[in-house]
Amino acid sequence: MFLQNLIQFTPGNFGFDSYIRKIYPSIPGFKIFIKNGLPYISAEEESLPTNLFLKNPLKLIHRYFFLQYFINCEKEFKKNKLNINDIHCIYSPLTEYLFQLKKIPQIITCHDLTPLFYSNTKRQKLRYEYLIPLHLKKSKKIIAISKFSANQLVEIGISSKKIEVIYNGIETIKQPIKNPITNDIIVLARHDLNKNVPYVLYGYDKLIKQYQNWNGKLYIIGKEGKQSKLIKEIIKEINSSNIFLIDQLSKKSLIEYMKKSFLLISPSLMEGFNYPVIEAMSMGLPTLISDIPLHKELYDQSSMLFKMNDMGKNMANLILEIYKDNNLWSDLSKKGYLFSKKFSVEKQQSRIMNILDSI
Repeated sequence: MFLQNLIQFTPGNFGFDSYIRKIYPSIPGFKIFIKNGLPYISAEEESLPTNLFLKNPLKLIHRYFFLQYFINCEKEFKKNKLNINDIHCIYSPLTEYLFQLKKIPQIITCHDLTPLFYSNTKRQKLRYEYLIPLHLKKSKKIIAISKFSANQLVEIGISSKKIEVIYNGIETIKQPIKNPITNDIIVLARHDLNKNVPYVLYGYDKLIKQYQNWNGKLYIIGKEGKQSKLIKEIIKEINSSNIFLIDQLSKKSLIEYMKKSFLLISPSLMEGFNYPVIEAMSMGLPTLISDIPLHKELYDQSSMLFKMNDMGKNMANLILEIYKDNNLWSDLSKKGYLFSKKFSVEKQQSRIMNILDSI
């Protein structure tokens, strides 16, 4: 029997939430997560919470990734009349090893080690420098979501024999976008250092100066972060009424924004998989992305890549190139959509289960 470690699961419309909700139903056995503000263990199939209802100090402890040390797992199992001896393997879709159950083999997931290079807080950097390596070294197996992420693990001393690369899955829509409805550009990114949102703003400024009849809006959708102040200052300098910062949208609203857009741009400096890119492709929305290692590994045949050493000039030129050539837009749309079909959720679930069964 398996135990899914979901103690650090946090609901929200972002990558980790999407990843976990796709995998969660496919793993049989027990699950431990936070429900109504308290630890909860269940062997039943039920939906993950949309709100943890945590109160301080547990809310603060959870935020700092220390909650597992305040939960007695054996006691929680007994309370729920479950036998911990039935567990032969623990799986976590996050990078979290359950230290109090160290006698049981554990498989954890590493999405990337970006905070080692682009940290947004001192706490985040310290966690990735000192705590995350402990979790990784203790685990029996590590699932990396790309070859790039796997290489990062090897570079910090993790044995390649422990690492399995399993790409994320995506559900493609049956009727992809056939033609652009607007000239709107969408960016799905938190205001974090690695997301490099200022580059898009500089590029958009060059675009509207180069082509003054451009009537497309720029929507930057993502929570505020370390670069929010700089982003707002740049927007003020550009002085355009067509740039919109949106903190968060429901899944349904986000899909509607994407369906109405001309293309999606990702200017990231580092990513482990970059789910918004494959999500856009699954709808037939063309993508314009930075030429970083991960993007070259996965998306160089189904997207257009730009260099980031010119304050957005290359990006602006490529937008106009796509705008002036309907065939190019259609070609990017079709290539992206066909490429996204290679990444099925079922394949992802099956490969994870194969690893769990092998332990």
